[in-house]
Amino acid sequence: MRSTVILGLHAHGRRLRGERIETIRQLEDKAVEWVAVLDPGMRSAFTAAACGLVANMPRGKRSVTVLVPRMEPPSFGARIDGSASSFICSASIFHSLMRLETLTSHVRLTFALLYAVMNNQIRVDRVAIRQLPLGEPESPIPLEHRKISLIMAHRGKVRHLACALSYIAKAARPEMTVRIGLDMDNAGAYERLVAKYPLAQFFRVSSPAAGPYVIRQLLAGRGRAPLLAFHDSDDISCFDRFTALSREMDATGCDLLGCHELRVDELNQEVTILRFPLDVSGSLREGPVHSMLHPSSIVRREAFFETGGFSTDRAIANDTQFLLRACFNSRIRNVDGFHYIRRKHAGALTVAPATGLDHPLRAELAQMWHRDFIEVMQGRMPLAESSLRAIPADRKHRLIRISLPENGHA
Repeated sequence: MRSTVILGLHAHGRRLRGERIETIRQLEDKAVEWVAVLDPGMRSAFTAAACGLVANMPRGKRSVTVLVPRMEPPSFGARIDGSASSFICSASIFHSLMRLETLTSHVRLTFALLYAVMNNQIRVDRVAIRQLPLGEPESPIPLEHRKISLIMAHRGKVRHLACALSYIAKAARPEMTVRIGLDMDNAGAYERLVAKYPLAQFFRVSSPAAGPYVIRQLLAGRGRAPLLAFHDSDDISCFDRFTALSREMDATGCDLLGCHELRVDELNQEVTILRFPLDVSGSLREGPVHSMLHPSSIVRREAFFETGGFSTDRAIANDTQFLLRACFNSRIRNVDGFHYIRRKHAGALTVAPATGLDHPLRAELAQMWHRDFIEVMQGRMPLAESSLRAIPADRKHRLIRISLPENGHA
């Protein structure tokens, strides 16, 4: 606890004043508006950025901004850049956190806060992630493609989906339609969500346990918006995700765009920083390595279908296959920002024993896809004859719309 810096901040006229906090009583005795929990190594950068950070945390909004040190992104493959251990939040949020957690360390508090946010234990209006030192202010780039179709498959906990939808609803966004496909026998447990989000479109798949790629592919065909946004149902998006990625797409002219990842690891109780190469196409040309977090991405609808969309023959790993295939006809990038928070938990497809990253099938697929990727890249094999081609499921599936009857119940 001695190494943790906790500052209570308040506006004094046009100036921002801060005072180190040692006890909760100090927070209660002073007119504190925001609380910053800092790794000591972040204090100098925070001091320089504090006014800018607070300016984007409007009064009347319960806001959280996670702070990570700025680093040059990797040029080849993903890179773990340590743990996120600093944040600034509204004082009311910090009080809520203290009712759940004791003052132990900045690392523990950062995980405890995000865990509470992602499990709906603390109400938050705006979640953001900023790199320090802050970069240049964003130039006002007009959004050429405002309409977005967000697609999400779900087979898991109701509360995870509820949390994901709540932060999508709170996001600053261009015009967006949200479509959710439920991959389960009984959708009755989701009646309240259907009623709570009447502007979202809910579906159930005709043959449950179809897998996420069947549902995503079917949902992608439902709309005509020029951009498709992906989202895993156990994660959350920052409030600026859709505007930031839409602007970057318009500025760069790329076809598929993702961002860096902040991972809330419920198994190890830590918050991990992962950065990806900005030039994903260039990274993949150097070798077929993990270069993008798929659910963080948005794609031009036309490019998605020209690439062939998702293979639907398996319930795992086909986002990787899609990315490798897209490398041959799409410009792929990551924005140098954190706008997506991923949850790592025991039930995740990449963690559960039957589907996890250590499963032999994943190793077999990776070896086959990597071999064929190199063969296609070097011109020795047509893409259409490789294992990277879009492969449909043997069984036909369809989506059934879940709607509210006149009595208001799903």
